[in-house]
Amino acid sequence: MFKNRNSQNIHCNHCAVKTLCVARDLNPIETDDINNQITKIKVADKGNHIFHAKDLQQNLYAVHTGSCKDYWLDEDGSERINNFYLPGDIIGLESIPNDKHLYSLIALENTELCVIPITALFDLMHQHSNILKRVMNIAGYKMQNDQSIRITTNVNQRIADFILNTYYRLQERSNSKDFISLPMSQLEISNYLGMAHETVNRVLRKFHKEKIITIKVKRIYITDIDRLKELGTTLLSIGQGETHVEKIPEEECQ
Repeated sequence: MFKNRNSQNIHCNHCAVKTLCVARDLNPIETDDINNQITKIKVADKGNHIFHAKDLQQNLYAVHTGSCKDYWLDEDGSERINNFYLPGDIIGLESIPNDKHLYSLIALENTELCVIPITALFDLMHQHSNILKRVMNIAGYKMQNDQSIRITTNVNQRIADFILNTYYRLQERSNSKDFISLPMSQLEISNYLGMAHETVNRVLRKFHKEKIITIKVKRIYITDIDRLKELGTTLLSIGQGETHVEKIPEEECQ
């Protein structure tokens, strides 16, 4: 379902996730130019698709509220999760060269997305070097973030990195939180990390037993962040404005 953006009373200047989205660091004229091109909001209920793989791509999407996952189907028809998206994230950059969506996108909860017409965005990038720079930065941050979690075969490291990455991303959106509220299931996390569900469950229970985290329903409270960092590898906390890189010595975890 599409809704008129103005009727939703949404403007880039007043958006809670402006600092993570395209409008960050733009001057008032550039912000207005971006805002004037984003005239629609895509509304998707939990479990509904926003688009499917191989659909014609005419827009990018910025998550305003809610969360999504994108996925592809392997040769057996099984779902393979590619990414999770939170408020402020831009969706669809990797599909631009093909003019078709590479992945299918589905809402993990009731979600609203700002619709960014690609042709209009290209025109603005040509007119304003700051907008071009901002879009390039977002693409670069996304690539860094994508490779920051699945860079090791050690299951403890990979799960620690996933928890920390999600924690820092949520901190950027609301720095008052001391927990991770997961919109995705453990099965989806296992799929994303390329692990058996039993393995993820075992490692999470291990972390819980060692008082590194506390698990309550779909919330993970980090009770010993220093220990969690020790278990991780190279953590990239992707702020869509600044990237905080922290090198963690790699160690074998029993």
